[in-house]
Amino acid sequence: ILRAKFGERVRDRVKKGPPPVKDRVTSMNSRLKATNGDIRMLIDPARCPNLVKDLEGVTILKGSAGEIDKSDLNLTHLTDALGYYIHAEFSPSKHRLIVGSGARF
Repeated sequence: ILRAKFGERVRDRVKKGPPPVKDRVTSMNSRLKATNGDIRMLIDPARCPNLVKDLEGVTILKGSAGEIDKSDLNLTHLTDALGYYIHAEFSPSKHRLIVGSGARF
C-alpha cells in the first residue's frame, strides 16, 4: 500500500531473522546508559508509561544463558520491539573503535 503511494522511496529494512537475545539486550543496555555513565536514551514516563513498565519489569531467567523471562504476558512485547530497532541501528558491532584514531565506525 505504501509503495503504491510513495514508489521507490519506500525501503524495507527488515532483517532475515531476529538477533540473538543476548546481543539485543546488550545493545539496549548500552543505548540506555554507556559504560562511562553517560545516559544515551531518555524515555518520557508520561508519554510512554507502558514502555517504562516493561523496561522496569523485564528480567533474565535465572540460570539461563541470558534468556528473557516471558512468563508475564503483559511484559516484553514493547521492549522486544524497541530492542530490535536499537540492535539494528546502534549495535556495538556496527560501531567499532579504531585504536589510535579516536573515531568510531
